[in-house]
Amino acid sequence: MSLRNIDMVLPYIPLTAEEIDKIFAEKKAIFKGHFIYAAGGHGDVYADKAEITFWPFETSILCRDIAWQWHDKNIEIVVGPAIGGIKLADRVAEWLTRFTGKEIPALYTEKDDDGKQVLKRGVDKIKDKRTLVIEDIVNTGKSLKNTIVVCTKAGAKIVGCHSLVDRSSETVTAKTLGIRVFLALKKMDVANYTEKKCPLCKLKVPINTDRGHGEKYLKDHPEKAGWK
Repeated sequence: MSLRNIDMVLPYIPLTAEEIDKIFAEKKAIFKGHFIYAAGGHGDVYADKAEITFWPFETSILCRDIAWQWHDKNIEIVVGPAIGGIKLADRVAEWLTRFTGKEIPALYTEKDDDGKQVLKRGVDKIKDKRTLVIEDIVNTGKSLKNTIVVCTKAGAKIVGCHSLVDRSSETVTAKTLGIRVFLALKKMDVANYTEKKCPLCKLKVPINTDRGHGEKYLKDHPEKAGWK
């Protein structure tokens, strides 16, 4: 039996929103507190994709759901930005291979010495290919947008993008990304405050240093390190 046919039950029944939420809850991937996001914004909810991707089985289940939504779109290659998008792109490509019966490779972009997203490996494989871009968490969409630009410059035909979690509160859309389709497995309506307008700062709620970018933020703002 071909490995592509193992664990295949067609037609596939997608997960419900409740089932997706249950996976995040069981793996304790959603946290409350005072967090600093990647782009510098402040908020009281943090989705830690690492708490999901630590677990290969749950990661595969979620990526299977993503792959199913693209199985009939003739995807030829899957790309994800390092680091979080690497494992997801790999799993999605694996499930697309199983669903379609066609070998679909997975590539990743990474940052160069100047911090810019680049595609160092597999450049020869992406030209003129119908490409699906995968991201773990979308906040401002900057990383996703940069990946799209890099792939497009390499000659890819971007079919769409799909994130594990979208916590942009609708500020990141297909239009802002300059593509036709942007989907997310889980959407979170999360407030993203600037430092000056952050109500958590006004209340002096301690900044979480275990998740997000709180540790780096406090090095630049030591006056807030003593909040308890």
